[in-house]
Amino acid sequence: MALARTRARAAPRSAERLTGWRLAILARVACGQGITGAELSRSLGELLMQPRPAAGQTSLIERELAALSSEGLIVEQHGVFEPTPGGIARAEAELGANASRLAWEDVRDSRLLARALGIDPDAPSPLKALARADQLRAHVLAQAFGFKLRRSASPAQVRARLAEIALERAFGNRIKASLGSRSGLSAKTARLLAGQLLRRPRNVGTDSRLIALLAAEQAGASGTSAAALRLAVLRRFCGAPSTTGSSPVATPPQPTSQAPAKPPVATRPDLPGFAREVQAAARTRAEGWPGNRKAFVCHVWQAIAARHPGWGLSEIEFKAMLAEAHRTGHLALASADLKDRSQMKEFQASAIPYKNMVWHFVRVED
Repeated sequence: MALARTRARAAPRSAERLTGWRLAILARVACGQGITGAELSRSLGELLMQPRPAAGQTSLIERELAALSSEGLIVEQHGVFEPTPGGIARAEAELGANASRLAWEDVRDSRLLARALGIDPDAPSPLKALARADQLRAHVLAQAFGFKLRRSASPAQVRARLAEIALERAFGNRIKASLGSRSGLSAKTARLLAGQLLRRPRNVGTDSRLIALLAAEQAGASGTSAAALRLAVLRRFCGAPSTTGSSPVATPPQPTSQAPAKPPVATRPDLPGFAREVQAAARTRAEGWPGNRKAFVCHVWQAIAARHPGWGLSEIEFKAMLAEAHRTGHLALASADLKDRSQMKEFQASAIPYKNMVWHFVRVED
């Protein structure tokens, strides 16, 4: 590689942040305190989204080295690249204090990873948390679905937030769910609801398993291990460099998840509209005397699914929507006297575990 020698000078202060690929190269040079092009290629090749021939990979690195050199951030002497004082200052401004004094592997797996996830690299607690697989997955999901993460959030807390997001989507994003500690849904029901965010919605058994699968999906990881997830996040951050002469300015991380594919928002009901349709369906299947008429949840679900196939609801979404409508006073649910065994199948199919009871019926307003 032939780069014109550039006299070391302080890098100009700029509001523009380096893109992931260019930042990774600067960080590797800064950590190496003298590194050849071949060493750069070996260190950074795994961060490319698509495997490339050696010549193509070298070209991508050379282009960024030239850009960094023109900005006064690195210099080259006899095939060895070194950071300028300005380059070290820029790397540490981007990746946190003393980043250039750390080993490249430490910077890559902590500081650069933090930048990729929108975390302040100077914040010690989040950096330490990223070393734990459960916290790494939680941060991936927080970025993907656009929610704030509490410090050291437990799998149950992350699952609860995911269930809120799934409920909001069930209502076509026309409500702002706030389940939290007020939610009456059981952990199993909330996990089933959060599982609707998977590309292939299913019951995965535990909160930790759900979070691992969903994080891997959102990051495009090859597996659920922390190493696979970390590599996928870094690859996405570095991206596939453009073929133009300069890299675009980095933008703040944005929520990337639109999965699972659901009907357009316009086809999903808001909370009052949902309650009205449920009442209309319940009236056609209601039993009992005036003033105490009610319909099995499973019968109402069958009627709603037949009347509104365009909603694209799953049964677990429907039950969670019923619970939310009950919680907010838009309709009333009722429990059954399980001494009557004649309709046990209906009781089991209708069950909605809620707080310390189980709902089976939708009360009909006369």
